[in-house]
Amino acid sequence: MEIKCILVGIAGVIVGAVAQYVFLIHLWPNRHKTYTWIFAFRNHKKLGEPCETDLVLDRDGYSLGYSFERKCALWASYVISKGSIGIDVDRSNDFDPDPDIPEEYRVQPDDFRNTGYDKGHQAPSAAIDFSRKSNDQTFLMSNIVLQNPKLNRQA
Repeated sequence: MEIKCILVGIAGVIVGAVAQYVFLIHLWPNRHKTYTWIFAFRNHKKLGEPCETDLVLDRDGYSLGYSFERKCALWASYVISKGSIGIDVDRSNDFDPDPDIPEEYRVQPDDFRNTGYDKGHQAPSAAIDFSRKSNDQTFLMSNIVLQNPKLNRQA
């Protein structure tokens, strides 16, 4: 009787493991995409805002504080977690003006042309790539600052 219970238990574990493998690999292969809502509702300002800004923008993957005087973000906050690793969407490289910034304080993509500096992300595209929308938001000019090319490309 005791041996029979042990064998039934072992068989149950094996059947359960096979069922989990089939479900996760074959029936739900893009399961990582369902995690998007977790990152979209994160409170990126949980510990507070580092300084006072004119406008705080909460995006799907990050938050930032924008200065009208300087026409750039003074801070950005984003979360990197174990669940966001290994989820990749193609990088768009399509910089756009931010429609949420009043027009007189809005930066255009061509404003940085021929300056000798790169368009650098404050909240990096590579860290916020769990959905197409979240990654596209990192290319809004409100998230971009001038960066030394060596720092932006090599560091």
